[in-house]
Amino acid sequence: MKVVSDIRSFIDQDQGVILILLDLSAAFDTVYYDILVGGIVTSILGIKAVVLQWLNYYLRSRTQTVTIMDAMSVLAELLFGVPQGSVLGTLLLVLYVFSLGDTA
Repeated sequence: MKVVSDIRSFIDQDQGVILILLDLSAAFDTVYYDILVGGIVTSILGIKAVVLQWLNYYLRSRTQTVTIMDAMSVLAELLFGVPQGSVLGTLLLVLYVFSLGDTA
């Protein structure tokens, strides 16, 4: 990888290297549905009616449990976030983050 060779080259030349890493995995869990569906999806994408109902169901009908050994927690409804690992979830996260600059 060129980035790794560049870092090694700078270190070999006694030059400083600053590496900034951005982990967005937790960002998927912070998307607020009302902002996403109520404003962003309808205004930016123009989604309405049946497709908007489908999107609401897709986001709001998710639950999770935790299993440790043989014990399983109570089923809990997810109130925030978009599914990770899905194309739609990633697209919705990008739209949500993109629009944050407009609401500030």
